[in-house]
Amino acid sequence: MLRFDGGSVDLARREVRLGGQVQHLEPQAFDLLAYLVQHRGRVVPKAELLDQVWGDQFVSDSALTTRVKEVRRAIGDDGRRQRLVRNVRGRGYRFVGEIVPPAGGRSAEPILGRAHDIARVTQLVSTSALVTLVGAGGVGKTRLAVEVAAGTRAQCPDGTFFVDLSALATGQAVVPALLRSADLQVEGELAALRGLTALDALVLLDNCEHLIEAAAAAAEAVLGFGGPVRILATSRERLGVPGEHVWPVAPLHPTAARQLFLDRARAASPGFDPHVDPAAVHLLVDAVDRLPLAIEMAAARVGAMGMAELAGLVTARLDLLRSPRRATTDRHRTLAAVIAWSEELLDDRERAAFVQLSAFAGPALGADLDGVIDGGDALDRVCRLVDKSLVIAEVSTGPTRYRMLETVRRHASAGTDNELGLRHATWFTDVAEAADTLLRTPAEREGHQTIEARVDELRAAHRWARSHAPHLAARLTAALQLHAHSRLWVEPAQWAVELAGIIGEEEPLAPQVWAALANAAAHQGRFEDGSALAERALRSTDPRAVAVALEALADIAMYQGDLTRCRSLARQLRDIGERAGDHHAVALGHVDEALALAYGGNPGAALELLGRRERSSHAPSDLAWFHYAKGEAHARDDPDRAVAAFEKAIKLADGVGNRFLGGVARVSAASVYARAADPDRALRAFPRLITDWQRHGNLTHLVTTLRNVTELLVRVDAHEAAAQLLGALQSRDLKGSYGDEARRLADARTTLERALGSGLLQRSMAQGEGKDLSWATALALHTIEQLAASADATTPEIT
Repeated sequence: MLRFDGGSVDLARREVRLGGQVQHLEPQAFDLLAYLVQHRGRVVPKAELLDQVWGDQFVSDSALTTRVKEVRRAIGDDGRRQRLVRNVRGRGYRFVGEIVPPAGGRSAEPILGRAHDIARVTQLVSTSALVTLVGAGGVGKTRLAVEVAAGTRAQCPDGTFFVDLSALATGQAVVPALLRSADLQVEGELAALRGLTALDALVLLDNCEHLIEAAAAAAEAVLGFGGPVRILATSRERLGVPGEHVWPVAPLHPTAARQLFLDRARAASPGFDPHVDPAAVHLLVDAVDRLPLAIEMAAARVGAMGMAELAGLVTARLDLLRSPRRATTDRHRTLAAVIAWSEELLDDRERAAFVQLSAFAGPALGADLDGVIDGGDALDRVCRLVDKSLVIAEVSTGPTRYRMLETVRRHASAGTDNELGLRHATWFTDVAEAADTLLRTPAEREGHQTIEARVDELRAAHRWARSHAPHLAARLTAALQLHAHSRLWVEPAQWAVELAGIIGEEEPLAPQVWAALANAAAHQGRFEDGSALAERALRSTDPRAVAVALEALADIAMYQGDLTRCRSLARQLRDIGERAGDHHAVALGHVDEALALAYGGNPGAALELLGRRERSSHAPSDLAWFHYAKGEAHARDDPDRAVAAFEKAIKLADGVGNRFLGGVARVSAASVYARAADPDRALRAFPRLITDWQRHGNLTHLVTTLRNVTELLVRVDAHEAAAQLLGALQSRDLKGSYGDEARRLADARTTLERALGSGLLQRSMAQGEGKDLSWATALALHTIEQLAASADATTPEIT
């Protein structure tokens, strides 16, 4: 943690505090602040900030200015005084605030008694691929790991990824959670972890003990693939993986334990006498095995009873706090005894809230408490648990979240039952359905945020419902489909696959599952599977399921070049949307029909249809789809209008976080630049688009993007690479080309034959034939990298 005047930046937790309060910052704004702080010895040029923070994304200087304003707001600065972030006119930005140096190499808020651990673990992390911190529950493993991660961030150019396994209930969720933390494709089980190997990053794998086999398998897979990525794990037992370096985290030294108790007691009770009898403190901290969590819980009681009484009570209950055995499990039982003792101080209503709060998989929003905790006044009762240190209130500028430490949650969860599981799953299904309704309105962004804030709870709700209430799981699958599709979040489709093996044909909501799976299959290039699933869903009387199925079928028809069928399906989609009052389905029906017209050689009719149907009442993403379709209609004859329309689509999509649509529009914009205006600009755009489609498993759009890259390579005279890529993309397993795309590829082949000659063209294409998409993707990225090295680095990007 780095402190400056009035605030602090925690690089490991990606947290900014001002006056002790956590400040909300969008991810890019935090990255901007972190980069300025880490390079505070110099003026950082705008071009460097754009490159380091946004990478290959299309952004303008205005985006940088906006993020700088966000940073200044968060750290208490402004554009007039510029006391912390200074704009050096014509050059860039510089962080000019004075950073308070950590004393003795430790953080601004040092961990008592852990200086030696921090130094040794930091050294191990710098030389070892896997380091595991092992110790009893409550001993401070996570805090130590976070401190080490903060100190090594500068050596991790690709970042630090925090993966808390405590919110996961099964080993099958470990790999998806790990990949999601790094924004990688969440498919393929252990093999998908290969995507981590290219990252020079530190993965903090926290709370492994309850999923030890799955965590060990994931760690061993990552190590087996090689690469610069490192893992720092915390667990109550070693992972048992070859090459693992284990660092035991022992209870605090007696001096540090006594100081921790005194510090926390003073914070908990302003009237606490700091000159209390040292022998009583010594007795107390020894009775709780000098575990930081237990010490803090005991210190929280000093306001309710005197030290002598508190120490006497702990001593009298020594049989509960200490076991004759000295194994790790004994230390865990000691902590459980402290929690049980704390629970005894609760009244009946507090105890009920204590047990029911444990149903939450992660930190709970106050808005969700009454939905899961019965009996009313849930927030008041949870706040009383905060006062008694059984719950932590995470206070920030956003909504407060209420979190149980994992050891506490597990103790409390022993009193849960299926009725509580049903309440939790029902509540979060209702929340997801309400959010899905918002996604189809101008309040779309709010709907996405509602779901994003509850990912852990939705994952837990779906898992419970699959086993106990499949109809709820089907409802939740349907409610998450549009959000997941927009955000390129594959995990809900995996849940739907598991549900499909459980739910019966007779279940009225089963078509919701088939429709969601059909949509996912369409974008993974599995057209036959997608069509079969969608046809099953069409038998439903549920208009929402039918609409999703028709959307999938229309997309498949478009991808396969059956534009007549696509138009027919699009009109059916529009009609059912109008009958059901689903504005999103209506909008997509018009867009799909317009795209079919444009791709079929009738752009005028497409533009006329779009002009008559666009409404301000549409959701931002739906408006973006209208602009995207207009861009496609103009693409052949009016490149300037096409790019302007694509840029409008990108702006709207980015505004609500629609990564799928933003990617589609960027591919089309880059393709227009490659063909008609500025190939160097396209060279800068394509790598990010290629890797995004690849990492999220969207093979359909990856193929489209690579075909556009083939045309670009022809235009910039990279003829042999273009021929190899063309050969690889002719596989029968890939979606076919038609319309303008097919004509452009035919023209590209003609150009290549003139440039290379028939013999060399055939030999070059043969080198690509039979190769898979991974090979084609690697070839495209390598070739573009070589070409871009000689391009003008100041070329503007598509915003």
